[in-house]
Amino acid sequence: MTPGPVTQTAFPGPARWPGLDELQVLRDGPHEFLLELSRRYGHAVRYPIGPFRFYQFTHPDAVQQVLVTDQTAYDKDTFQYRLLSEITGDGLLTMDVAADMMHVALQAVVKTLFGAEVGDRASALWRATLDVLHHLMFRARTFGIVPRWLPTRRNRRFRASLGVLDETIYGTIHERRQADGLTAGETPDLLQRLMDARHEEMGEGLTDRQLRDEMITLLIAGHETVASALTWTWYLLATHPESDARLHHEISRVLDGALPTVDDLDQLTYTGAAFHEAMRLYPPAWVITRRARAEQEVQGFRVPRGALVVMSPYVTHRHPHFWDDPDAFRPERFLEGASDGRHRYAYFPFGGGPHLCIGNHFALVEAALIIPTVIQRYRLEPVEESSVVVDPGVTLQPKGGLPMHVRPR
Repeated sequence: MTPGPVTQTAFPGPARWPGLDELQVLRDGPHEFLLELSRRYGHAVRYPIGPFRFYQFTHPDAVQQVLVTDQTAYDKDTFQYRLLSEITGDGLLTMDVAADMMHVALQAVVKTLFGAEVGDRASALWRATLDVLHHLMFRARTFGIVPRWLPTRRNRRFRASLGVLDETIYGTIHERRQADGLTAGETPDLLQRLMDARHEEMGEGLTDRQLRDEMITLLIAGHETVASALTWTWYLLATHPESDARLHHEISRVLDGALPTVDDLDQLTYTGAAFHEAMRLYPPAWVITRRARAEQEVQGFRVPRGALVVMSPYVTHRHPHFWDDPDAFRPERFLEGASDGRHRYAYFPFGGGPHLCIGNHFALVEAALIIPTVIQRYRLEPVEESSVVVDPGVTLQPKGGLPMHVRPR
């Protein structure tokens, strides 16, 4: 798209450069910082950081324009995605419930991607994955000040953990090539499907490096996001016993003690609604960034060429013009008919447009099977006097984990 002349509209935002105290708030609680900016300045905000500025848009119309309508006018050449590409390359992100959800989600995605071949290495994969994600968030919060080549303890641990991921993935690819694919009767996993894929015109398959990039992208994104959303689902159900009781009643009625299958999902409507409402309040991908390829106009505001455009599902999902009592947990918002008339991009936990999360359906099905499996047998209760603080990492996680009591039903 070739932009035409843009009418200048005064951009809301602070008139001064932020002080060190404000930058510390941005570093430690960026999700709440972005929410406060929208409450203070409205739908569009220009905010300065040193010699740079970012432009935040929270109205669903703006989100749709940037992600869908004018998506070719923006790219993902931003600090956020450059950091992630250090790990993923060029691919298409008492009991401690947070840790357990991370583990069960990783087991599910590993089984889907690699079959059973890396089952005995799942624990090492899990630790390595967490290490590289924590390193990624550290670099984001410190604006990449520490060079990657500097032999700090963090950098050395990151390289070692990334080496574990590479060794496992490349090793599995090599073993599969040596065996010339799966044996007769085995169901192809995602790795095999990618290895079997061929270019329509050239007939070429993916290289080992391309396979590695795709698999590590799906590994990273396919379990961290689901684990985050499930963790907050358990927290919200535990702190809203009336919703927990309604959910348990639905699951008991539909399943009658049996394990859930995909065929049951159409009847588990409140289960799906509870998961969607958890993602509304605590969207795993809580911030999305784009870079303007050329000067653009968004809702009457001029966005200069090369500008960083910020959209936050965490903020838009709490927009009072589109959500009644936006901070309340109400799964009923996502039952049939309740969303009639709601703007398509008032809720976008998986992004939108051509960069819509490739694993969105996988995540929804996975959650819809895990929740009933646990709910039928256990009730998760919050630990007394425990306060939950949101840690805005690659995804939103409870800081220090989420300890909960597990009670048999």
